[in-house]
Amino acid sequence: WQVTSEAGSGEALFTYEAKSVVKQHAHTANENGKCTTCDMQVYVAVLTKADGTTEKVSTLEEGLTAAAANEGSTLKLLCDVDLRGELYLRVNSGKFTFELAGFSITGKSQYGVIWVSNTADITIRNGKLINICKDATQDGGHAIIVYGGKLTLDGVDLTGSSYGDAQCYSVEVSGGGKLTVLSGSFTGAIAVTMTSETESTLKIISATLNNGIQFEYVNFSSTVITNDEVYEIVKSFIADGSVLLDANGKAIDITDSAYWKISGRQYAFEYTGAATVHAHNVSEWIIDTLPALFREGLRHGVCSECRE
Repeated sequence: WQVTSEAGSGEALFTYEAKSVVKQHAHTANENGKCTTCDMQVYVAVLTKADGTTEKVSTLEEGLTAAAANEGSTLKLLCDVDLRGELYLRVNSGKFTFELAGFSITGKSQYGVIWVSNTADITIRNGKLINICKDATQDGGHAIIVYGGKLTLDGVDLTGSSYGDAQCYSVEVSGGGKLTVLSGSFTGAIAVTMTSETESTLKIISATLNNGIQFEYVNFSSTVITNDEVYEIVKSFIADGSVLLDANGKAIDITDSAYWKISGRQYAFEYTGAATVHAHNVSEWIIDTLPALFREGLRHGVCSECRE
């Protein structure tokens, strides 16, 4: 290829001068979805239905549609996928697992790489979702959007696009969406928006948060809500048995006023620094000897990693 101007505009010339053959043949795909003759990627994923039968699919749109129609199925990626143009993957129904199998999906849409909505209840595991949208804004270019529906992430690395010096979200949760993070790495904040009329939820067990967490709440009801009640919403984002730590390994005080902007019925929490959510692993028990803090003689568990 020869590009005569900036990438993405102008003219491009393709030249292949070596000897080649053009012929027709029937593709025979191996277990990785590639043709055994020409090495073309014939299938991008394989669907395993709840009854154990399998079906290979040539596009992710086809695969996700089939998975949504087969509750309890697993759609397994067979290769890295670059979504063409401004295509994004939308899932608005079905209960299934999307196994990325260590591969990545790269998109370029303001609507994210994957949009989860309505009655969808999906689990995405073991891979990467990356948005490289060139027209990203504060409102578009995120890696995943959860607008209604339920999403569980397990071992997934998410990267939102960027605009100027700003980073788009890794995940935006709103409209009553529900997100559970079992583990993963997030470049771009996890952002949650809710109101007194729509309850979006977030629960993180373990994660690396390169750009922290953001939260917005608007009270449209006539019922007065206290600051403490709003603080409790954000505290609930961290699962029982886990703790939110800053880059130095210190617990983050979610009630710290430095992280909050409160104006009338609007509440905003913003922690944009690097953070981790650490799940305690209690493997040691210590006999209490400080009666001022504990009941002497009782035991308490100690996390084998952070020693808390």
